[in-house]
Amino acid sequence: MIQTDDGTLAFTTMKILRNPGRHGCLTYRSTDDGVTWQPSTLLDLGGHGHHDGALEPAVVQLRDQRIWMLIRTTMGVFYETYSSDGARHWEKPTPTTIDASTAPPMIIRLKSGRLMMAWNRRTLEGQSDHPLRGGDNQWSAQPASNQRQELSIAFSDNEGSTWSSPVVSVRAEKKDTSYPYLFEASPGEIWVTTMRQTVKVQLREADFLNLPHPTNGL
Repeated sequence: MIQTDDGTLAFTTMKILRNPGRHGCLTYRSTDDGVTWQPSTLLDLGGHGHHDGALEPAVVQLRDQRIWMLIRTTMGVFYETYSSDGARHWEKPTPTTIDASTAPPMIIRLKSGRLMMAWNRRTLEGQSDHPLRGGDNQWSAQPASNQRQELSIAFSDNEGSTWSSPVVSVRAEKKDTSYPYLFEASPGEIWVTTMRQTVKVQLREADFLNLPHPTNGL
């Protein structure tokens, strides 16, 4: 959940869709501090399976006041969409260049103004492929990477147009380091935790300012 500059609360959620079974996602918004909530347009990427479709999105407000959503998929990358009216309506989702496992991202704006993202990449660092899961129309319609042994972070100075080279912040060969949470405890001091496995990491933004910043994203 985020609170936008005008005080609007917006949180992401999913909805089970049928025939075939899959997930869609949407946001709910409140302009009265949570007393009432209104649903947004529903986002549907298709798919077939209990871990397929448009899943577990993350949102952040951009400097131009739009809200940017990154969506977990089984397609090897996040999909993205934007809302220009405070999470009432969303544009048609399109694929990003951010390679990703089928696990949810976390994205926040730091006090410095940079965006910071934590997520599980499609493959382990230094590798070109990863064992796939699904493709049976039960878990998912197409085989997908479910890499969750490495949690990476990256930073953006230009509202997500490009990102610094990913850095593995947590590595656990036989454990799950997915479902990250980022919290800026004080300016430049970031705490990284995960829902899966007990991960508690403290990072300093200044240590990552000189990372390579590719012009073609991730």
